[in-house]
Amino acid sequence: MRALLFPLLVACAPSAPQPAPEPPSEPEPLPRRAIASVTASSSLDGERESFPAAHAVDGDDQTAWCEGADGLGLGETLTIALRERTELSKIAIDGGFFRDDRTLRNNGRPRMIRVESDEGWAHDVRFGRVPERKHKADKVRVRPMPLEQPGAAKVLTFTLVEADAGQFTEDVCISRIALYGS
Repeated sequence: MRALLFPLLVACAPSAPQPAPEPPSEPEPLPRRAIASVTASSSLDGERESFPAAHAVDGDDQTAWCEGADGLGLGETLTIALRERTELSKIAIDGGFFRDDRTLRNNGRPRMIRVESDEGWAHDVRFGRVPERKHKADKVRVRPMPLEQPGAAKVLTFTLVEADAGQFTEDVCISRIALYGS
C-alpha cells in the first residue's frame, strides 16, 4: 500500500482588527444611603432659599451648601459621617455654586479646603480662581477638584481655609462632595 502524501495548505487570512479596549468607566460615587449624617458649623438661610449641609451631598448642581458666618467663613466646617468605615479611593469637590454661570460668579468660592479623617489622615485641596468672562456668551468652566487615594474614614471634616468672595456675596458655597469607595 502506498500512502499518498498531500501537502497541507493553510490559508492565513489577515486577522480582523481587534476592537479597542473599553476605557475604564468612571466609578460611581457612594450612594446617599452610605451617609449617616451631614452637618455644618453654619448654613446660610436666605429670604427665599436655604442652603443646608445636606445640599453638598445630594448630587444636584441646582443646590449647594453655603456657610452662614460673617465674611468669607474661614474656619467653617462641613462634616460627613458614614454609616460604616469605608476605604475611599477618591473625593471630588465642586467648590462653588454651580447652578449656572451667574450663580457661580456671584457667590463665594473656596480656594483651599482641608479634608480630615477620623482615621488620622488629612489633605489640603486647592482650587483655582474662577476666571472672569470676556464676553457675555462665554461660560465659566471650572473642573471639580479630586482628591486621589485619601484612605479610610468613617467621619470626614471639610474645613474652609482660604476663599474668594463672589461678585455679589462673600458667602462661600460647595455644590457637591462625592465620595468614591475602593
